[in-house]
Amino acid sequence: MRKFASIAAAIALAAIPAAASADGHEEGPTIRENVDYLDIIMIDLKPGKRGRAEEIIDDYFSKASKAAGTPEPYLVHLQTGSWDFLVAWDMADGPAELTYTNNPDGAKWFAALTELAGGEEEAQALWDEYQSLIARSTRMIGHHHND
Repeated sequence: MRKFASIAAAIALAAIPAAASADGHEEGPTIRENVDYLDIIMIDLKPGKRGRAEEIIDDYFSKASKAAGTPEPYLVHLQTGSWDFLVAWDMADGPAELTYTNNPDGAKWFAALTELAGGEEEAQALWDEYQSLIARSTRMIGHHHND
């Protein structure tokens, strides 16, 4: 009886990969097709700082994106939960964008911000001020399907 149970278990285990293949699961690594990747940041602002954060975003950050010709993020003003904003950028090159040590779009954007702010020190001070308004943030990468 034990021998029969062992043989039955071995046959059942051997059938698992075949069943996975039959269900459309592919063996080995595959690259997702028909998906767009997003770089998403959730931002929780310090109490009373939302107005100034929105001012900096509207008056400087959005204008810098337009002037630099860099992608503008989706900015979602959250009404429930513990986060104030969800900011998401399309990742044109997918997760490969994470391999940059100095993203070219980021450099173009900061150059445009420098122009708008009136100099590199002023742009850095503006960036530092914006960062000081943030209580916490978290970053995640996600994708959505295009089919």
